[in-house]
Amino acid sequence: MRISKITVNDFRAFPHVATFDLTDGANLLVYGENGSGKSSLFQALREFFRAGRQPPPAYSQFKNIFIAPATTPTAPGDGQVSLELMETTGSPVKRTVTWAEGRPRPLDDPTLSRSDRELLADAAARSSFLEYRSLLRTNFDLKTPNQRLFELAVSVLLADVPATLPGRGRVPIKTLWKALNQAPPGPGEHYNTSRKNRVANAEQEFNVALKGILPEVQQEASKYLAMFEGVGIDLKIDFNGLRFDPSKPRDWNRHFIGRELDFKVLLNGEELSEWTEFLNEARLSALALSLYLAGVRRSDFGTSPDPLRLLVLDDVLIGLDLGNRIPVLRILERYFPDYQVVLLTHDRVWFEMAQISFQEPENWISYEMYAREMREGAKIFEAPVIKPPIEKIKELAGQYLQLAENELNSATPSLRTAAFHARVALEIKLKSFCDRKVPVQFNMNPRLISVDNFMEAVEAFLISTGHDVLGLFHLHRIELFKKGVLNPSAHFHPVTLSTDEVKEAIRAVKELELHKETTNFALKAEPKTQAVPTGHDPTAWTHDAACWVRVTFEVDLRRFLKDRGGRLPFTYVPPLWPLSELWESAKARMNELNPTAAPPVIAAIEGHRSVLLDDWSYARVSGLSLSDIQNAWAALKDPSSTPTNVKTILATFN
Repeated sequence: MRISKITVNDFRAFPHVATFDLTDGANLLVYGENGSGKSSLFQALREFFRAGRQPPPAYSQFKNIFIAPATTPTAPGDGQVSLELMETTGSPVKRTVTWAEGRPRPLDDPTLSRSDRELLADAAARSSFLEYRSLLRTNFDLKTPNQRLFELAVSVLLADVPATLPGRGRVPIKTLWKALNQAPPGPGEHYNTSRKNRVANAEQEFNVALKGILPEVQQEASKYLAMFEGVGIDLKIDFNGLRFDPSKPRDWNRHFIGRELDFKVLLNGEELSEWTEFLNEARLSALALSLYLAGVRRSDFGTSPDPLRLLVLDDVLIGLDLGNRIPVLRILERYFPDYQVVLLTHDRVWFEMAQISFQEPENWISYEMYAREMREGAKIFEAPVIKPPIEKIKELAGQYLQLAENELNSATPSLRTAAFHARVALEIKLKSFCDRKVPVQFNMNPRLISVDNFMEAVEAFLISTGHDVLGLFHLHRIELFKKGVLNPSAHFHPVTLSTDEVKEAIRAVKELELHKETTNFALKAEPKTQAVPTGHDPTAWTHDAACWVRVTFEVDLRRFLKDRGGRLPFTYVPPLWPLSELWESAKARMNELNPTAAPPVIAAIEGHRSVLLDDWSYARVSGLSLSDIQNAWAALKDPSSTPTNVKTILATFN
């Protein structure tokens, strides 16, 4: 079971209908500036699943104050929080469950069928909601960090973790903690035998339960901590048990002795005696998050065949530096694939980084929320404005490409602005491909890692993983524009740009796909060197033909050197020797292998340097005619080639 749509109306910051469409039950990433309604969305989801013997606040308590009728606060109205639920087993049946103004919450709504209420109760038991305020909720008036950690663990981090008790089954820690706090005598009550037995039973159940779950929680949390690069911490948790002391003051139940966890933190294998003083904020946040997520994972129980598991995190990563936020995504994607995750953040940089870093971007949908001034009658107030979702990383790049095209086609186009948007789209695509799989040249200042660094890293990766990867063709097209449109200085310095060049650069970025599939470049190049088909742009056709011929030459040149050997000068990045050095090495080897056949082959290739060997740029390629490219291809192609088996003379040289 997954949520396929969330609708909120007249709830806290939302004065009117707001819809979040999670097609196919995708995870949700939301950026919201302060005051935009991000926390209201968090609270709407949390309150939707609340229930209990003591009735929680009615819907009227959450109505938007600017449109709620003051005279009839409990009357039915249009306010609602509605979830469209989609089954994930069998046929995708959808049902809508609504918590409406003037009605009880769904778990307590007698108008719902028993099966629906059981389904929601199961979802509520499996769902978890964490906001940054909860992670910061420690009691600084206590003496030791272990006491603060105990309170945080039993009230937040491990509150929903169930323990198995004889005769009672699985009981959450928060339930046992509440029972323990209610067991001692209140003001005016006697500490008689009955009360002593009640305290002793509650004390024993709580101690047994917490001691029982800690080994599993510790093991689970250690897996998550290992995902944080550079954190290098592990933990050990013990609990000696609580003991009731009636002589202690009742203030905040401090008559329980032993309200602390024996918490040991190891940094790179060494135990830290004063770990709270030694660990920085990022490591402490990683520690708390790992404990919480371990608790979430250990809280998942039940027998429902298609359960809804919901994990909602509101700004809980603010204590982590950007480098340590990506591991949280990895933890969620690796260890919580069966959960539907909702991530809320006010950090714009992190929002964009997360979109680029998703391992499975099709499993996520992104929304942006902004606070805008609204007027209704005499009232002026702020309300959320929701930007349509970005479902995939290519759509994020697509937005910038659309901006580039809009600028190019405007009445007064700015070529520099269009070039800037095209360059941003290129960076998004390259960084997304490099993330997690391609090593990029390191620099302490990430702003100094250029597009060239990413392109070189991608090219080296593609070459090292297969000779004929299709992505090489797309990179060659991008190379045409590196000195102009896609040069960062094109936006700030007087680099001459033309409309055609910007148009072609946008097309090259739009069609950039870094495929790793193998392809026969010679077979692809052959039809591209023919006459321009009717209806095709001659400039675009010529550029593509030049790229196909050029990449075919370079691929076969590298293959020749790999298969036949060659003498190459030393460089630190072997796959990226300059083309001139590759060619000089190949020439020497060809003369060694066949002194008679080599000279005419070498002369044929060097006779078309402008296509095959000269520096690659838009200006140079634009100066070529289709006839130039056809002649170069004729010199490069093996005369014995057949229409279905096209080869170059480099591929067949003996």
